[in-house]
Amino acid sequence: MAKESKFNRKSPSPFSYFLALILVNVVLMALAGIFYNGHFDFLRYPLSDLGATLSQTGLPNTFSSHIYSLNMFLNGAILFLLANHFRKFKPDNGLLPLLCFLGGSGAVIAGASPDNIQPVFHDLGSALLVAALWLLATTNIYAIRKRLGKTSYLFLQIAVLQIPIIAYALTFFMRLPLNDILQKPALLGLAAILLYSTLNSSHILKNFNAS
Repeated sequence: MAKESKFNRKSPSPFSYFLALILVNVVLMALAGIFYNGHFDFLRYPLSDLGATLSQTGLPNTFSSHIYSLNMFLNGAILFLLANHFRKFKPDNGLLPLLCFLGGSGAVIAGASPDNIQPVFHDLGSALLVAALWLLATTNIYAIRKRLGKTSYLFLQIAVLQIPIIAYALTFFMRLPLNDILQKPALLGLAAILLYSTLNSSHILKNFNAS
């Protein structure tokens, strides 16, 4: 029991995994944008274009594509590690590791499938990743609803998370041009809720020793 408690104290929290996930995305997406062969408009272009083998103007986009793929593979690795973390420290909740595993698998599929070469697989992987993170964020913020209070909870759950994500998903499946713009607030809201909920949720963060 002593060894297990010592390991628990040294084990990264879910918040640390999500923070690493977000920092990796910010840094590597920015680098991919710098090395993109041409001007990359982060507002108007989908982030998946950073991983395309050709730029919007038809030029080779080798460096940016490799950086994007690396980013997605690291996303997958972080989520697989988090799945293992939940499996060890939250064995009573099989949903959390399953969602992390599915999200990690989606990231790997998207990273291995440039959207201009294998758009079906890329879209499938991206959708799986976003859906898994969305479900994680939804359940995590729900877990701290009593601590937040009704007004704060509804604002975070509906205005910050659900409305941007649903708007993004609908325009994605309907193939509307507005989708590329809506992608950014949806991802920002998703990141904010994942960080906030795991930082403040004792239900998520407590380990065996505390429980």
